[in-house]
Amino acid sequence: MKKYIYCTFLILQSSVAVLSQSVRNKKVPTLYWSFQMPFQNCSNVVLNMDLVFVNCYDKPSNQAFQYAISNKTGNIIWQSNIPEQLSEPNTDEVSAYYGSKNNKVIALNKKSGKEIWRFDKIKGPVCSAPAISGNLLFFGTHDKEWCVVDTKNGKAIESKTMKSGICCSPSSNEKYVFFTDWGGKLHRQTTQNLTDSIIYQTFASSHVAPLIIDYD
Repeated sequence: MKKYIYCTFLILQSSVAVLSQSVRNKKVPTLYWSFQMPFQNCSNVVLNMDLVFVNCYDKPSNQAFQYAISNKTGNIIWQSNIPEQLSEPNTDEVSAYYGSKNNKVIALNKKSGKEIWRFDKIKGPVCSAPAISGNLLFFGTHDKEWCVVDTKNGKAIESKTMKSGICCSPSSNEKYVFFTDWGGKLHRQTTQNLTDSIIYQTFASSHVAPLIIDYD
């Protein structure tokens, strides 16, 4: 049985290769395929079904590319050149949702890369992937904004101002969305009536996504 590792390596000057490695019988991994981008990687690698999603960005020229790659061959399925530094996407059956440092969230068709909608009614950058629960998309901004939008059309369901900025990706299941802020708070929001509560407070700011394990 084959096991695969998807990772990025910085090579040469500003080039990045996306690698898949096959691990057989616990031996040293061997290269399965590689893909090289023109600029440095600016996001995590995301694997969804048979696609690998990765982005690259060059700040001096403000050029960027977003790729969907076959996880079997390493061939490009589609590429987009939205000239913004985007986060890694979160995906559902239809779309790939990206946060943007240019104060917006963008939905691309997962199979074609065509833009479906963009939500830009926010003041701060979205530097991490949004969370998905049902037909709702959840994300925060550096400028203390917390937003919930409809995944189908990008229409706002909720938008409110928090006490602290948010830079990490939220985590979600069918009932709840969890997110941390720079004020050291762990928030829990219900996905049904969007009730928000603070379930933990620390004195240190948080810049990492919470992990949900068997929370009901």
